[in-house]
Amino acid sequence: MVGDISYSTGETASLGDVVELDGRMGLVVACIESGQYAPEFPQEQWAYLETGVLWEGVEIGIVHIPSLLEPDIVFIRRKRED
Repeated sequence: MVGDISYSTGETASLGDVVELDGRMGLVVACIESGQYAPEFPQEQWAYLETGVLWEGVEIGIVHIPSLLEPDIVFIRRKRED
């Protein structure tokens, strides 16, 4: 692991986190700095971004978020373990 990226509340981003981006709900599908990638988003295709997370929203698809400290990004909860 190279490093971690954190939300403004201090929690470290993790794969599967539920996050609100500009009022839209979605999931963290890759944490680039810590090397966590969902199977459908392989490291080989996304590591070139170097920082931040990939967020997937139902309405708008995949968004690269370089920093989670922006005011329009809200950490909602961790992935549910069913």
